[in-house]
Amino acid sequence: MGETYRTHVETRTAAGGGPLDELVGRGTLLAERYRLSRPLDGDLVGTQLWEARDEVLDRAVQVTVITAGPIAKALDAARRAALVAEPRLVRIQDVGETEGVGYVICEAVHGPSLQDLVAHGPIVAGQARAMVGEAAAALETARRRGVHHLALRPSVLHRTPDGRVVLTGAAIDGTLMGTTLGDARSTSRADAVGLVALLYFALTGRWPGAKLPGLPAAPHVNGAPVLPSDLVPGVPNDLDTLCAVTLGPHDDGPHSPGELVRDLAPWPAISLGDPLSPKQPGDAADTGEMASVGEMASVGDIVPADSTAAFDVAAIFAADDAATAATAATSAAKNAKAAPSAGPRKVARKSVHTTLGSAAGVAIPGTPPPAVPARRRPLPPIPPPPAAALGVPVLAALGLAGPASAGANTDGADTDGAGMTRPIVPIVPSHGAPPTVPGGIDVRPVPPVSPVPPVSPVPPRPASPPVFAPAARTARPGSGPPSGPADALRTTRDPTRMVLLIAALLVVVGLVVAVKAFTAPAHLQNAGLSTTASTKPSGTATPSASSSSASPSNTPSKAPVGPVGSSIALSGAQSLDPPPAGDNNEHPDEAGRAIDGDPTTFWRSRTYKNPKMPGRPGIGFAVTLAQPGTVTAITLHVNGAGGNVEIRATDPSTPMTGAVLAQGAFGPDVTFTFAQPVQAQSIVLWITELPQTADGSNRIELAEVLVS
Repeated sequence: MGETYRTHVETRTAAGGGPLDELVGRGTLLAERYRLSRPLDGDLVGTQLWEARDEVLDRAVQVTVITAGPIAKALDAARRAALVAEPRLVRIQDVGETEGVGYVICEAVHGPSLQDLVAHGPIVAGQARAMVGEAAAALETARRRGVHHLALRPSVLHRTPDGRVVLTGAAIDGTLMGTTLGDARSTSRADAVGLVALLYFALTGRWPGAKLPGLPAAPHVNGAPVLPSDLVPGVPNDLDTLCAVTLGPHDDGPHSPGELVRDLAPWPAISLGDPLSPKQPGDAADTGEMASVGEMASVGDIVPADSTAAFDVAAIFAADDAATAATAATSAAKNAKAAPSAGPRKVARKSVHTTLGSAAGVAIPGTPPPAVPARRRPLPPIPPPPAAALGVPVLAALGLAGPASAGANTDGADTDGAGMTRPIVPIVPSHGAPPTVPGGIDVRPVPPVSPVPPVSPVPPRPASPPVFAPAARTARPGSGPPSGPADALRTTRDPTRMVLLIAALLVVVGLVVAVKAFTAPAHLQNAGLSTTASTKPSGTATPSASSSSASPSNTPSKAPVGPVGSSIALSGAQSLDPPPAGDNNEHPDEAGRAIDGDPTTFWRSRTYKNPKMPGRPGIGFAVTLAQPGTVTAITLHVNGAGGNVEIRATDPSTPMTGAVLAQGAFGPDVTFTFAQPVQAQSIVLWITELPQTADGSNRIELAEVLVS
């Protein structure tokens, strides 16, 4: 790694100058806007660092001129980093290229770097914890947007005059150094190790990583740097252990900047004292803690500025800590009151959740009382069945005849003693008086063991006097008073027969449908769930559970139903959303869920309004084989259906190159079989159209990828 750095700015002399000197030099107006004023010391090959002034907005800026190396990739990395809104990352204001030279414009950075601060000697442990903690919080925010640094070193971490920490070179420096961008886990681990190396350097003044020009190297034993406490007495135990396990030969310690934030928190505010040596008045040396503001003011030291960790770091983990914020804040307040005002003590390692949570939780509102149900108007009365039309034995057998009301009126409506209409209920045989309908006809059912007795008129029971008199019915024109019980029943319209006919018809139709459903073959029942996939001549896509429903014109008759041959072991997976159209932020942390063998977990893309993702050529998903081998088929388990995917045997860095081995639509269980076996190290699924999930969302939920 040391060969990629330099100690001075590369400039050309007047004798050996060329077009580059004419383009970049003191007083040059770059891009007709930025006036270069003074060169700065840089440590990356192929770059020049300049102080400049934006003549349009009349403000100081810092310009990185890229004269050699992967210029296009570095500019793309700068554009990605510009999308991260984080006050502790230097703000990128402009990116461009002119006459083969790239440039990145960022805000002017003031204040010494960590390398400048440690030049006076190791800094106090509390300030080392604070500076690295602030940098870790910034990189955790960037990591969640798919941006990593991958080139951490003491020259990129600055302390500003107003007591802030600013980190430069995110994404850009790693690209210029040629650092390979691996999967999400390896890149996050690389930044976590780089941050711990900065902590080691701040505590000891020795660099534990690869040799860098101008930095003293840390002594190593058995391939690992010695403990910081072996070089500088009084290093807190938690920082000593953190450096040992992270920089050791094993894959221990934090695996992301966010985990390092949890290990370092809480930390004090950034001190404006310079140098930050343990001999500085007011510093709590050997404990990693800062003295109180009153103690520092009493000794005449500079009162530290407020720490940005109090709100920024808490925001990072706000979603995880909402449930325990109130309890944690109360516990932290009690610990602060119980802490002694002086004297060294061991600092307990705490989680950033408990330290930086909100001071008071939000009360959960109570469950509102149930709403009072709206009152419905009573249903109209059901008239009595037409006894004369259907016959008393039929009504009795169907159970539709009800006991006659004591207050039956002359128009056939069944009412109670108060004149209110009652619904007809099924008859229950009893030994009491036989029920009657208006007119005095006995409708009591006869036991089945006895012959049906003849219907005989029965005198009606006397009706109870109603509380109020019912309204008199108006006689229809041309009709006279009813002549008897039969005429009274004929004048009432009764829908019972129509209801019975409709109910019987529905029962018959339901029985027919049920018989057909139970007696239909299994392949006909599942035909509606089959997934068809259009394919190119180079391969076939066959749903594992419904191959019989595929179109004969798209799927050969001998296409296998499942993966051909044995399954091939996979070593990794990653999501693909390459720039310039994409931002490599299609949930990269979830890529491993598609190859973990658990069908309940899945990798998901972002949800789009249009399944064709206008403005993007597509997104991808790549799997890496444990070792190069022959691939004949790919099986995909997807929570959804539809869309289109192209299978290619190509490198993830160039997902749209190479021949399309097979293509087709997604399905819950679909197999893509290649026309010819192919030798491959990695397989790319290039998605040009997203499938739809069960709730109608346009995204892919890839549960498992099987390669055979």
